Amino acid sequence: MSTRPRLSLRDAVDDVGWVWLTFASLVSAPSILSLLQMIFEHRYVEALQWIVDGYNDILAVVGGAIEPHVRPAIEWLNARLDWRLELHGHWRPLFVVTMLIGLGAIRNAWQHGFYGLALRYGAGLTLGALLGALIAGLAPLDGEWRWQGLAAAAPVTMAYAATGLQQLITARSATLRAWHVAGALIAVALLTFAVGAGLSFVPGMSDGAGLLSVGILVLYLGLSNLLIALFRRDLTESFAGASGDALQVYQARYGLLTLGGFIAAGLIVAADAVLKLLLGWG
Repeated sequence: MSTRPRLSLRDAVDDVGWVWLTFASLVSAPSILSLLQMIFEHRYVEALQWIVDGYNDILAVVGGAIEPHVRPAIEWLNARLDWRLELHGHWRPLFVVTMLIGLGAIRNAWQHGFYGLALRYGAGLTLGALLGALIAGLAPLDGEWRWQGLAAAAPVTMAYAATGLQQLITARSATLRAWHVAGALIAVALLTFAVGAGLSFVPGMSDGAGLLSVGILVLYLGLSNLLIALFRRDLTESFAGASGDALQVYQARYGLLTLGGFIAAGLIVAADAVLKLLLGWG
């Protein structure tokens, strides 16, 4: 058992940096609030609703630059296969939330001066999360279990696929790493599909179960990594050549950057509940 002191929460926050943490929180929190509103059809008090409305307007402008290039492909599929696919607006905030999956890895590479690797991670993650979110955007919020499974599996799997591609580029044994990455992606796809599809059978969760599954998974990844970093003393194993201490710091970075948006969104939801309860705002 190692006798070195645990990593404190203050040390972890100082290591991540307030700029990175604030950026992650301010960007992801409105997306989380937007998804919650779509799933549960919940409207916040007017003093807080403007945050979500203004953010959705910004995402609509950004999405407006992408959607015209995607819709012709959807129309082509509909015409050729007699489908009725439609791109729904929830892909926009879902894309931002999915980006949280790899933000910690980007920060870690940047912190150690691997700027090229950080940029490659960022570019790959952006493309993977974007493609996954667009695929999930084809699933209606009130779709049956198959659609909910797709909405959960597509963004998470594509985000991990982008990370796996970067690992393949730097791997010494491309063949072994390719099999490893492929197996991991299949496992992630099946697991996330099962969670999204299964959650749709829970009473009151049928609509938006896939989106909710993505949020739950990202929240779990952030919380578990942060708790392990803060409370586990015997981090002696190595990860990608890193010592136990380096792994502990990496997990803390990952956890904080992932959880920042959820904490900020949780505070806003709590404020909304208090205002409605005490002041009768609606």
